[in-house]
Amino acid sequence: MGRLAADWPDSELQLAIDAGHPDALTLTAEGVRIRLARP
Repeated sequence: MGRLAADWPDSELQLAIDAGHPDALTLTAEGVRIRLARP
């Protein structure tokens, strides 16, 4: 996941997790970098 965060391509691109579920989670580019980056 850290690699995904480090290589996230664009500030306008978002990551949707379980998009078809009513409780889906969508992260902005900043959210991807903050939440998925290695400490």
